[in-house]
Amino acid sequence: MRKGSLLISMFLLLLAAMPAQASDAPEYDTDPFGDFDVDALPLILEQRFVSNGASELGLLFQTSLIDRYSSHIGGLLDYTYFFTETVGLNVSGGYANGSLSGLVTGPEGVIGQAVSKCRLEPADCDLQPNLPDFKELTYVASVSAIWAPLYGKINIVSELALNLQVYGIAGAGIHGLREPTVRNRSDLAEGFDVEYENLSPAPHATFGGGLKIYVLDDLAIRAEARGLFYLDKFDFIPEDADPTETLYLTNYVMGQFGLSYRF
Repeated sequence: MRKGSLLISMFLLLLAAMPAQASDAPEYDTDPFGDFDVDALPLILEQRFVSNGASELGLLFQTSLIDRYSSHIGGLLDYTYFFTETVGLNVSGGYANGSLSGLVTGPEGVIGQAVSKCRLEPADCDLQPNLPDFKELTYVASVSAIWAPLYGKINIVSELALNLQVYGIAGAGIHGLREPTVRNRSDLAEGFDVEYENLSPAPHATFGGGLKIYVLDDLAIRAEARGLFYLDKFDFIPEDADPTETLYLTNYVMGQFGLSYRF
């Protein structure tokens, strides 16, 4: 009896270990999407921050990125409305406070060298530089089209994902300038004085681009660069000749950093 039971148990184990018949094998769908066009899927299936119909209010700190004779710092307030997911209108306005750079005022600068010359020849003393772009930006107001074609996500730590958007800007506006006038003091050992004359507003074209990183549902960090391009006049004074007024294209390049509130 024991041998018979043992044989039956071994037979049952062999049956259990035998591979299943082809007819009993599960059927798998080799095309899980069926007739669905996979290429039609967007790159990001769930875009958390939808731009279409959204408004944004930005508060930015700005500083000059390329300094010729003056450096600038200031602030900017702007408003953006998106007509579609990628196209919107941006209105901005801000101020800038300029100061003469060391390139001009330092011992080796144009004014510094003129001061040294005046100490040697006080009778023939003129500290005013004859330089193009010897002006300072005071305010900026622009209306621009904004195009934001790129939206993405970056996983920083585990499940923490940062949503970001890259955009470009092109538009036009007006800006204010002031022109420094450098005057020598009665005692040149004390240096020089600078007086300013505000000039008439001038039109400009503006181009730039930036990046937004959303840190909350309605708050984003922004960083962008904008260039202001405009026509200016310069009195070119050649040696032993009359001054010649020259029209030329010049620019300011400003970096802007701050926050953007979405509503």
